[in-house]
Amino acid sequence: MPELVVLSILAEDYAVKIPKTADIQKVAPLLCAGITTYSPIRFSNVKKGDNVAVAGFGGLGHMALQYMVKLGAKVTVFDITDDKKADAIRLGAVWYVNVNNPAELEGLNNQFSFVISTIPDKYDPMMYVRMLKKGGELAVVGMPSLEKTPVVPTTFLAFAAHRKVYGSVIGGIKETQEMLDYSVKNSIYPEVKIISANQLDDAYRNVKFRYVIDVKTLK
Repeated sequence: MPELVVLSILAEDYAVKIPKTADIQKVAPLLCAGITTYSPIRFSNVKKGDNVAVAGFGGLGHMALQYMVKLGAKVTVFDITDDKKADAIRLGAVWYVNVNNPAELEGLNNQFSFVISTIPDKYDPMMYVRMLKKGGELAVVGMPSLEKTPVVPTTFLAFAAHRKVYGSVIGGIKETQEMLDYSVKNSIYPEVKIISANQLDDAYRNVKFRYVIDVKTLK
C-alpha cells in the first residue's frame, strides 16, 4: 500500500509580513514592481562594482535602478526621451542614454555584466545583448502586448556568443518577504502619487512611475 501523505496548507503560508517601520503608502507597489525587479537582480548576483544597465525607466525600471545602486553597482539607464534623465541621476544612475539619439549609443557594446529590460513596447533586444560582456545576462521582465512582442532571431544569438537571455515574472513568498524587508531596511521605495478613484482615467494616460489609490475614495 502506498503511504498517504496529507499536506496542510494554511492561508498564512501565502502572506507576507509588513515591517512596522514601512511607509505604508508605498508598500503595495513593492509587491509588484519591487519583487519583479528584485528577483532577477538577485538571480544574476548583481554586486558592488558591476557595470549594469536598466532598459526602460518607468515603474519597473526605477525600482531596478534603486536596488542595483544600493548593491553598489554602476548603473546606466536607457529610455526613449530625456524626460526622466533628472530622476534617474537623482536616484543614483551614473549615466543616462536616450536611445533615440544614435550618438549616445556609440561605444556601448561589450560593456555590461547585466541588463534588465523593463520595456513594455516593441524594441530590439539584440541591441542590449550586444552590450553585454562575455558571460553577461539580459533579464527580460517587460511585457509588451502580443502584437508588439519583439523577436530574437537565433542566428543573431549565435553571433553574440556566451551571452545569456532569460525571462522573469515575479518571486515566491520567501523571496517577496526578503525583498520587502530589504526595501524597508534600506528605504527603497517606488516613486508614488496618491490619487482618488475618480482620477484613474487620467492616471492611465499620464503615468510616470507608480500611482497608489486611496481606498477611502472607493464607493
